[in-house]
Amino acid sequence: MKKILYSLFGLLFALTGCMQDNLLQLEPVAPENGEVTVKFTASIPEFKTVQTRGNGGVNDLWLLVFDQNLNFLVREKAILENQTDTGGEFTVTLPASGYKRYIHFVSNYDWTGFNDLDMLGYNVNAIMSLIITQNPGFWATVELPNGINTTCFTGPGAPTIELLRNQAKISVTETADNFELLGFTIHKAPEKGTIAPFNPTTATFEVGAITEPVGVTLLNAQAGEVNMNEKFLFERKNKNAEEITTVIVQGNYNGNTYFYKIDLINDQKVRYDIERNYHYNVDITNVSKEGYTNFSDALAGASHNNTALDPIIEKYPMLSDGTRKLQVERTLVVITEPNKTFNVWYKFFPDIVNNPTTVNNDGVLVTIMSNEGALSSAPADFSFDNATGIITAKSAATVPTVPVQAQIKVEKGELVRIIRVVLRPPFSFNPVTINNLNPAALLAQQGFNSTLRFFIPDDFPDELFPLPVNIYTQGLYAAEAGLQLFVDPGGIIRYVYTATATGLQDVEFKTNQSYLAETVKLEADYFSDATVNYTRPVGNISYGSNTPVPADATVTASVGSLNMVALGKYTYNSGGAASSTPVTVTFDEWISNGYSKRYAIATTVGDLENYVTLNLPMTYHLFNGTLRYGSGWSGTPIPASATVTLNPVIPNSIFAHPTDGYYTYDVPASANMNTSVTFTYVRSGFFGSTTYTLTRTLNNLVTNYNLRLQ
Repeated sequence: MKKILYSLFGLLFALTGCMQDNLLQLEPVAPENGEVTVKFTASIPEFKTVQTRGNGGVNDLWLLVFDQNLNFLVREKAILENQTDTGGEFTVTLPASGYKRYIHFVSNYDWTGFNDLDMLGYNVNAIMSLIITQNPGFWATVELPNGINTTCFTGPGAPTIELLRNQAKISVTETADNFELLGFTIHKAPEKGTIAPFNPTTATFEVGAITEPVGVTLLNAQAGEVNMNEKFLFERKNKNAEEITTVIVQGNYNGNTYFYKIDLINDQKVRYDIERNYHYNVDITNVSKEGYTNFSDALAGASHNNTALDPIIEKYPMLSDGTRKLQVERTLVVITEPNKTFNVWYKFFPDIVNNPTTVNNDGVLVTIMSNEGALSSAPADFSFDNATGIITAKSAATVPTVPVQAQIKVEKGELVRIIRVVLRPPFSFNPVTINNLNPAALLAQQGFNSTLRFFIPDDFPDELFPLPVNIYTQGLYAAEAGLQLFVDPGGIIRYVYTATATGLQDVEFKTNQSYLAETVKLEADYFSDATVNYTRPVGNISYGSNTPVPADATVTASVGSLNMVALGKYTYNSGGAASSTPVTVTFDEWISNGYSKRYAIATTVGDLENYVTLNLPMTYHLFNGTLRYGSGWSGTPIPASATVTLNPVIPNSIFAHPTDGYYTYDVPASANMNTSVTFTYVRSGFFGSTTYTLTRTLNNLVTNYNLRLQ
């Protein structure tokens, strides 16, 4: 079917409609417990193309079953199984029945508020009319005369399932010598649409019946929406509407910028209805007059359809006329390298009714429609083989600074597919940052949050999503679900992130303690490799005679937290304290069970945040051990409540026995270790007091730290 727009003045446009695609076939298996399991087999690229396109793919699929009287019975969700690179299967379990059944397939609809029990017994017209959406969706319906059983989708006369989009697509291209297309938008586009097309005359759901929601609002075009992207809109009865849907085109004509308003009319000046699943392509081939000088005038003014319009059928990788099918592997090939040989397959199915899987490419013709410098001009660099269905081509010898295109036409009779080849410089991930910096400075501790951010430009084609991005990092580990981890030869760690849309991409990682610095690398098809560096600033820390503090040592800071990350290396987190705040850094060196040496230094938060070099001087001898009195093998613990005196009292020393039978004794490093200290405990009893003493030098206390006073 073709839809043709004609001109009035001198703008040449072409607009076409395409046939529905994305055929899904069903294969039932044996029923269990009165139910039938049905499998939907979808082949790629149709399935994959639908799933990944920006206008919405088959994200979910629900089946609504109606009885022989078209009354609602049940709603079941199909489950995706066995997905491969070449296809996938949906599986759903339905109630078996020998009575006639009607099934409606609905994809990408928000079922919030739909209560199956409340809908039980409702007529199909009442239920399907409720399914209105502002999002892209798909629909199909079949009649099963013999009900749902193991042969209902495999026996003679079994139906085929062809999902129908609920939106039309409008695109604008130009080939005029005196006109440069800057963008376009749609004026008076419906804000929402129906999932299923309904014919009120026959009271049936029919492909080709244009169905608008009641009271739908038409959206005015906005100047900020003018761009080169394809536009998707819901269908409407535009032919006799009081407010019509038009295309607003912006372009440079003879050096000046104008706006043009395009009415969708045919050669008889009859306006087209806008029908779902059709692609309306406006091709500007010649411009002969000025348009409106500002956007608002174009909205309010008359249409400029003053040119002839040439129809061009353009759709997705598969096109069928109901009996035959022509399919190509893909309709877009992006090349970023010179002299790059690539292949694209094609298949022609001469009889999809009786032999749906039989391919016969005899008579298929493949030609280069246009070439702006994307393909090599050497005849030997382009070929096709109907026996294998393979097109072989080579990109040009030089990659241009701006994208250039070529079009390869694959045709058999009236069925035509266009493969667009784009040769361009690689896309860029830049800016690439970690925590918004490149290079980044990460806290050198385990588990520090590190957000890798990169960019996928807005002109990256929707057809190329989902896009796997390889991320090479040895010092970061994934902190979010969805990243795939691989260990490549040589022990190289690689994560794979899957991008699904343009714009900023944030990938959450955390630091480990193995790497203090590295270069993180990003790789993906169609993109230049990108890198981001990070360091983990650390300070040097030693004690005594510049001996590095061990990596496993416990070093404390009186404000914030100080962590050892390697031998003689520390990192610091102030916790938000002011830079002038005093901080004491302390490290206790264990010598034996009862003796340690304390090293400490006074500094500030600011110095530590700048990772000043620290050499901690010794400040104290730390003694600890048992504290007992009396004779016998081990004596009796001195109570914590008792008083123990020391003579002499060494200045700035601290003696304590907070628990029964144990003591701590901190002696300044400046003390003379030959000093003898007498420990005295006076025990009061019923018959009087008894004094217990013990005298030891500090040097002796280093090895004889357990005290028993006698």
